[in-house]
Amino acid sequence: ALWSAGVDVVANWESTATSTLGGYAQGVADAQDAESPALAAGMPAGRPIYFSIDFDAQPSQQATLDAYFDGVASVIGRARTGAYAGYYALQRLYADGKIAWGWQTYAWSYGNWDSRAQLRQVQNDITAGGISACCDADVAMTTDYGQWHHAGSGGGFPSITVTQTANPTNTA
Repeated sequence: ALWSAGVDVVANWESTATSTLGGYAQGVADAQDAESPALAAGMPAGRPIYFSIDFDAQPSQQATLDAYFDGVASVIGRARTGAYAGYYALQRLYADGKIAWGWQTYAWSYGNWDSRAQLRQVQNDITAGGISACCDADVAMTTDYGQWHHAGSGGGFPSITVTQTANPTNTA
C-alpha cells in the first residue's frame, strides 16, 4: 500500500526496547532475524537496516552498545549498519565507527541534533486514516537515507518526509 501511494520505506528492527544491551551475540541474532523479512518485504540487497536503541542510553552502556553493533556488522556489514537512537547514543556510535546510518529521535536528544544522521524523527503517535497513533513523522536530512523506492530503484529518491507505520514484525 505504501509503494502504490509512492511512499519509500526504510528497514528498522527492534526485538525489544533494550535488546541492544545484549551485546555482540544479540547483535548477531537481531541482524540475522532482521535481514530475511526485510528482503522478503522487497528491500533491495545492499540497503541499510536501522537497529533501535529505544531508551535513553547512558555512557556507561556504550561498550555493550558498541559490541551489539559489532555483532550486527558481522552479519550485514558495517556499510549497512544503522542505529535509531537519541542524540548522545547516536553521537557515540558515530564517533566509535560502529554505524554508517543514523536515525535520530527527538526523544532523549534534549534539543540537540547530530548533523550526521540521515533521518530525524520529529513527532510520535500521529493519527492517519482514522487510526490513532499509527505513525511517526520523520524528516530526511539527506537524499539517500537508506530508503527503497516503490519502483524498486533503491536509494536516491528525493523525498523530504517519510512515515514509519506501526508494524508487528518490526520492519517498516
